[in-house]
Amino acid sequence: MLLSYPGLTGPAELALSDARGLREAGHTVLFGCDTRRDLKKIERSVCADGTQDFGDTASAVDPLAHQDFARAIDAAGFERMAELTLCKSKPTPLELARDVWSLRRRMEGADIVHTRFSHELLVALAAAKLSRRPPRVVHSVEKPPTKGGLWALRAADALVLPSRHALERLVQVQGSGTALREERLHVLPGRVDGARFTPGDGSALRAELNLPSDALVFGIVSRIKIERRHELFLRAFAQVSTALPNARLCVVGRGEHRPAIEALVDELGLRERAVFSGYRAGDELVTAYRALDAQVWLVQGNDGTSRAVLEALACGTPVIAGSGGAQAEVVRDGLDGRVVPLDPAWTPGMASSREELDALARALLDLADRDRREAMRQSARQRAQAFSPAARAEGLRRIYEGLSPVEAG
Repeated sequence: MLLSYPGLTGPAELALSDARGLREAGHTVLFGCDTRRDLKKIERSVCADGTQDFGDTASAVDPLAHQDFARAIDAAGFERMAELTLCKSKPTPLELARDVWSLRRRMEGADIVHTRFSHELLVALAAAKLSRRPPRVVHSVEKPPTKGGLWALRAADALVLPSRHALERLVQVQGSGTALREERLHVLPGRVDGARFTPGDGSALRAELNLPSDALVFGIVSRIKIERRHELFLRAFAQVSTALPNARLCVVGRGEHRPAIEALVDELGLRERAVFSGYRAGDELVTAYRALDAQVWLVQGNDGTSRAVLEALACGTPVIAGSGGAQAEVVRDGLDGRVVPLDPAWTPGMASSREELDALARALLDLADRDRREAMRQSARQRAQAFSPAARAEGLRRIYEGLSPVEAG
């Protein structure tokens, strides 16, 4: 398992979960991650004003300790290939050469190399070319590549996509050129730990945030970045705020776009109706989902599986999902929440359309009905149980075992 990033983000958490499932099935998993970059410097650099909410939690002395991928690998009991640099940020030729050579030596005893980002995919492909017995290279495609990046995907032995939507977008990007062979493409949904994310009491967080116990709380649990469309959520909430006087808006997370979102809260006159809970991890994250009456999740995250949607559903929290992406395939419209149509051509910087605002506003009004929400809570929990870590691990194992071994050269 290779991932060229030092932080425990969505793709890293998914890789660890996959590894645990494979280990339980009797397989051995080794990890490689970015060992050069300092995570705190990366997080600080994304803020325009030089400041950043690092996501301090009540249980963390080091605010980034729970976000360190290398520490998480070690704590999970997996062997980590510390000799690999795997830094995708301006790697030097010497670093690349060392990584290729080091990985080539490790490959001698491996059957599968699974990559998540394009940088480690290129390193793995180069190392495989030099190996006497190269393993099969599997690559997870979270986001559609540019046409220039298709050649590397074509060189991989298998591509794992998080949704049918992602598969369709990949097919569109490749166009009429040399097509990716259909047998190499596999749709594998995400997973959620139903024993950890469960329905329960979220009143403690409501009290901490001064949210009335009888308030109708719509929330979003996501990194605060422009791509996640917090702006659309705020504007739609403002549109229904008069009709729902007891409704509150809760933003859970941290991120570089927070100052702009807080400014929009003031512009829309929502300062008395909106709260920012900050970053939540561990048990605090579970409590955050429980404190919401409904979660709004409009755009899929970095790992493509929209894991926050599955986590919310497992906690019995209905979800209003945006169309396009895994979230729209997980949420069954009218059963587990609502799916609202969004403009597939939207890009960061574009204004939200009137059609998008009206669709999201209607969904908020729909979930304001207590009886409808209660019915959705039961359905949501049941839906989440279909996406277990064991089911995903079994799907991944089938993909791996479906690849014919490469004979030694």
